[in-house]
Amino acid sequence: MTQSEEFFTQDVMDYADGVIPLTADQKSTIVERKYESTNPLISDTQHKGVWPRYGLLAHPKLGLTEDHGVIINLMGTSNGEIAIAPDGSILRGDAIDIREELIGVNLTRSQEFVFRVEKLTKTNGPKLREELQHTADQRRKEGEADMMDSIGASFVEAMQMLKAQGAQTAQTTNPAELAEFMKWKAEQEPVTEKANSPVTSTSSGKGKK
Repeated sequence: MTQSEEFFTQDVMDYADGVIPLTADQKSTIVERKYESTNPLISDTQHKGVWPRYGLLAHPKLGLTEDHGVIINLMGTSNGEIAIAPDGSILRGDAIDIREELIGVNLTRSQEFVFRVEKLTKTNGPKLREELQHTADQRRKEGEADMMDSIGASFVEAMQMLKAQGAQTAQTTNPAELAEFMKWKAEQEPVTEKANSPVTSTSSGKGKK
């Protein structure tokens, strides 16, 4: 973590919801630089003197992320005209003209803006996000419990239906018909045994001549 990150995150973590008071040093610290081309064909915007950037939820150079729940307001002010040379160096003032004469190419001019923290507002965003996540997890668990209860209830209902069908089948059997069947079966048993007994042959009693 850089010095500028520690410079702001310490107060943010210890402060409650609301506008966080900033020291003079914090307000004067440059936290960002941006370059805006003065050529309207290159840049869609042309800020005059100031460049406000409000409502940011994170800023890496401040060490602030969305988890901190801070609304960041930055104010950019013009820091003069610059040109970026082909080698990436930033030129100012007369150095721009000298380099252009040396290389024989007109360099693209831009306006430099330096940004400082104008206001930091601590919100309860992280707490609300945590509560929403907890609610979602709770609803998911309740949904799973309801599903298991529904499956259990369906199983019990099915078992009761099968049991009821079995009892109904036993109750529809007529005792008189059952007794008649058993009597008929008993009468058939001797006949079956006689029919299955072996046949004994008898001699004619005639002698040989």
